[in-house]
Amino acid sequence: MEQENIVEKVHQALERGMDTRGLDINISYSSGVLTLQGVVDWLEEKNKAECIAQEVVGAHKVENAITLAVEGHVSDQEITAGVLDKLQEQQLEQFGAETHDGTVSLLGHATEKEEQKALELASQVRGVKEVYSQVKHEN
Repeated sequence: MEQENIVEKVHQALERGMDTRGLDINISYSSGVLTLQGVVDWLEEKNKAECIAQEVVGAHKVENAITLAVEGHVSDQEITAGVLDKLQEQQLEQFGAETHDGTVSLLGHATEKEEQKALELASQVRGVKEVYSQVKHEN
């Protein structure tokens, strides 16, 4: 694919996959690297944009330089409480969470499927910048 064609295909895929939110993301392509820039409200949106772009460009590298917009300060304590509330709503009480500078670490024991669901839910909480798993897997 030529450069303009790749950028246009990614732009169209973001519009379809992210509704109108994809319009706030700038796309550039140079030397085999596709770069996403812009501002989104949720970590989940940032991650989704990268997945959509990766599906379009395949083996090419995707650099995700999208930043998260958070109006006002969200404390680590508020983020942890939000993550734990989301997990509890989905009957995933076996997880714990710790937050430092907006980065959430998930703790506990769970299956891989439960861990993936917990990672997805944590990324939906306002103020979360990154989510890491320190979950131990059960058989």
